[in-house]
Amino acid sequence: MIQIINPKRYRVAEYIQLLTNASKIIVSHDPSSLKVLLQQTALSTAVVKLDGEYKKQSSSAITAKLAELDTRRDHAFTGILRVVSGFALHFDPVKREAARRIGLIFDKYGSGVTRLRYQQETGEIRSLVDDLRSDAAATSATAELGLIDWVEELSAANQDFDAAYVQRSQEMAGDSSQVIALRATAQEKWQELSAHLTAHATLAPSALYTKTIAEINSLIDDYKTATAGRKVDDAADEAAPPPLSPPSAWSRSKSCAIRPLRAWGHFPPKVKLGRFCAGNISSRGISSLSMQEGDLRGEYRPATCRKAIFAGIIVP
Repeated sequence: MIQIINPKRYRVAEYIQLLTNASKIIVSHDPSSLKVLLQQTALSTAVVKLDGEYKKQSSSAITAKLAELDTRRDHAFTGILRVVSGFALHFDPVKREAARRIGLIFDKYGSGVTRLRYQQETGEIRSLVDDLRSDAAATSATAELGLIDWVEELSAANQDFDAAYVQRSQEMAGDSSQVIALRATAQEKWQELSAHLTAHATLAPSALYTKTIAEINSLIDDYKTATAGRKVDDAADEAAPPPLSPPSAWSRSKSCAIRPLRAWGHFPPKVKLGRFCAGNISSRGISSLSMQEGDLRGEYRPATCRKAIFAGIIVP
């Protein structure tokens, strides 16, 4: 099974690159051979549109200034940490104690502050500076280690970044909604491609599908690792994609790809779902699979099949 891609985990540019790389993997294994040519083409089209709109917005001069200011505050934050780390080994016990006091404050925020989303980092740095200035012991320790100028630089860089961020938001008012909409479309196309690829791999297992899915999952793992320090809803990584829209005409074949019913949440109301299957799931996969002849309409009726824990996806 292909891992879920959680868009909230990534910045727009990262998300675009992730989908682009995943698409390249599929292209390298021939979408026609994988029987996902239509879905891969739809994904590529959606990503191109998203990338074009994002580049149009990110070409703003203020956007470039934001990147510079973000680097400036990151350097100040990291610089303080390194100075404190050095003083923690100082031969003078007074300076070691001062480094310990400042280190305790930094520990509250962690070393991953510079990897947070823009406004999350702004808030964390603002709180950190407030702690360094409001705590008498911390203020004394900062002076002892000669870090007053460093703290002032961190605060100034953070304030300048926040002002530029607000300015860009005002400049781009109304435009960001287009990126959001296009990203949602790209996510939908990715989910459709992922579902079809998984379905075909379930119906007709082969070394090609195994290799393709393994490479995609490895790519997703790499991106997760790169963004591991960010504050995101990790539970969304396990959330299931919405169900595929049923084909206009259901196949009469008893062969179908299956997915856990609980991952679908519920059946779409007033939609003909076609056949459904019953079975049990174990750590080894699917067992005691059986197909039922009836169609479900309207809503899920547990009484129809007591073991209906799978929903069938008929692959045209």
